Amino acid sequence: MTLLRKAENEMAFAKVGIMGFAGSGKTYTSALIAIGLHKHIGSQKPVAMLDTETGSDFAVFLFKKAGVELLVAKTKSFPDLMGFMAEAKEVSDIAIIDSVSHIWAELQSGFLSKINEGRKQKNYSPITRLEFQHWGPIKQEWARFTSAFLTTPMHIIICGRAGYEYDYQQDDPEAKKELIKVGTKMKAEGEFAYEPSLLIEMEKVQINPETGLGAKRKKQATGARSVMNRAFIVKDRADLLDGQYIDSPTFESFKPHFDYLNIGGTHCATDAGKTSAELFDAQGQDEWTREKKQREKWMEEIQGLLVSKVPGQSAEEKRMKMDLIKQFLGTRSWTAVEGMKSELIKAGYEAMLAHFEPPADTDDSVAEGM
Repeated sequence: MTLLRKAENEMAFAKVGIMGFAGSGKTYTSALIAIGLHKHIGSQKPVAMLDTETGSDFAVFLFKKAGVELLVAKTKSFPDLMGFMAEAKEVSDIAIIDSVSHIWAELQSGFLSKINEGRKQKNYSPITRLEFQHWGPIKQEWARFTSAFLTTPMHIIICGRAGYEYDYQQDDPEAKKELIKVGTKMKAEGEFAYEPSLLIEMEKVQINPETGLGAKRKKQATGARSVMNRAFIVKDRADLLDGQYIDSPTFESFKPHFDYLNIGGTHCATDAGKTSAELFDAQGQDEWTREKKQREKWMEEIQGLLVSKVPGQSAEEKRMKMDLIKQFLGTRSWTAVEGMKSELIKAGYEAMLAHFEPPADTDDSVAEGM
């Protein structure tokens, strides 16, 4: 079977990530994108939304105005998220998850709660934060959602809260390192920002510093806005919007990305069905480790057989052992034996054992008993 085939655009469904701080317009922008995409693809199905912070209550008027039905599930539970993904696939073309940050936090909290239940049964004191060894099973569970996000044949828009990324800076070799902000990230599993094909960072921007936040307030017309929402395109895999700033964005602002997709065609993100499980045994050992252990086992068998049959350490007896190794393994070098494949060492051992302990002649035994 061959892996290579002619390359085609098989990204038929949008996978969008939107992150930002409070009031930056994440929910509003996700609603505008969902409504615009609904019309763009000519969908006759409702939009499905998983809501962790009542955003749907304030977005519903946008859907009503556009004549698009909105179905909502209000929950912060990770199991409910997986259930939502399965349900939404059956009834909708487009899904919004707002906010994934709450679900990531709930998954961690649920794991910590279970850990402390076990510690309580053993009369151990509870822990207040997750430790290094706990992240493996948490990330493994989260990977089920990541796989569903990428492979489910549905347009999915995920909102997440923004958080700061920090790093240490040292301007003077003699000075202490200083912890500084170096950027922003989505508050979700560390690798999740790599998954969306379109990643948007929203921010609230002052239109007029003289009337905006933190300035001496001047009188302005009732209803006039001193701030607006701005989108920064952190990542566009189609490379049509990458790095752009867009003020007061709508669906049309991002339409070049959606035009690039193979909407209506075959969707094939990755082959999630194949794994490397067959490379390991039930004890988690890989092929190299298994082969090493098998070599060691059969070399020990040979050494044990030689000691039992030629037990002395005289020069003649040492020569006999080397001759036997040469006869059955083709070399007098034990280092060379260590580099052989385990099946060759095993075959040499079995031939040497048969030399010392030949199997009984079945035909003669039968004749003697007649």
